[in-house]
Amino acid sequence: MFGKGVLDVNITWNEKNWNINYELLKTYMTKKKQCPVLSYITDCGVKIGSWISTQRTNKKNNKLDKTKINKLESLTGWFWELDLDEGWNINYELLKTYMTKEKQCPIQSYITDCGVKIGSWVDRQRTDKKNNKLDKTKINKLESLTGWFWDLDEGWNINYELLKTYMTKEKQCPI
Repeated sequence: MFGKGVLDVNITWNEKNWNINYELLKTYMTKKKQCPVLSYITDCGVKIGSWISTQRTNKKNNKLDKTKINKLESLTGWFWELDLDEGWNINYELLKTYMTKEKQCPIQSYITDCGVKIGSWVDRQRTDKKNNKLDKTKINKLESLTGWFWDLDEGWNINYELLKTYMTKEKQCPI
């Protein structure tokens, strides 16, 4: 009898915990329209990115009930398996937004408001191109961005030319 009571409490607590995490995810996805990255932690300290990974694993292993599957699938931007091209395109759009606003590539440590380490992603694209692991379509998309460069010397030269043009026009160093 005691064991049954402990089991009932544990199931109720697990269900309550699942629903709390689901509501945190729902709030995030309603605002951002996409799943958070694996490393995402909510303001209240919940590792929601890891929780999502657990839900995907549980579904794959037939350990997630249909009600929970339906709730997750009802969220705009939810997906069960990561499409690498889709992930690349999402990061590209984040980079494009950044570069349209800032007119330059982000530094390696730059992280977007939604938690994507886009600076590291940029660095990985450069490395992949150098190692012939980046297809021509992706190379062309990146090269279409104003301010894009493949190596740091090229970036330095671009910034030098911008500085030179500014100083010729303004007759002073920018603040």
